[in-house]
Amino acid sequence: MSTLPSTPQSAEYPATGTARVKRGMAEQLKG
Repeated sequence: MSTLPSTPQSAEYPATGTARVKRGMAEQLKG
């Protein structure tokens, strides 16, 4: 699963996914 989950607190999310979460949030903010 290369898709970002809506919640970064997902148990399936590894510590390395934090950077991806931040990028995903930035993209969502941009709309």
